[in-house]
Amino acid sequence: MVRLYHTSLVIMILVLVFMGLSLSAWGISSLTLSQDPFLVLQTNDDVIKISTLGDNYYINRGAYQIKAEDLEDAVRTQAWKSFKRMGRALNVYSSLMQ
Repeated sequence: MVRLYHTSLVIMILVLVFMGLSLSAWGISSLTLSQDPFLVLQTNDDVIKISTLGDNYYINRGAYQIKAEDLEDAVRTQAWKSFKRMGRALNVYSSLMQ
């Protein structure tokens, strides 16, 4: 008798959890389907259109031509600065842990 009671209690809890998850998923879907996407990126031959939360931004490709060498140098510089900051943070952390 006690075993039947425990089994029915576990089954009832599982059913309630499943119903709660289904209701939650349905609510989230109904809320997000009626909204515009968070970020939309559209490209044409000469214009890039970025839409974020209902605001539209247009970028002319000709105005932002970047040489590959300049981009590579910028990425290398930022990576080096990041590694230096991580090294300093690691030094501070190791000195605090001693």
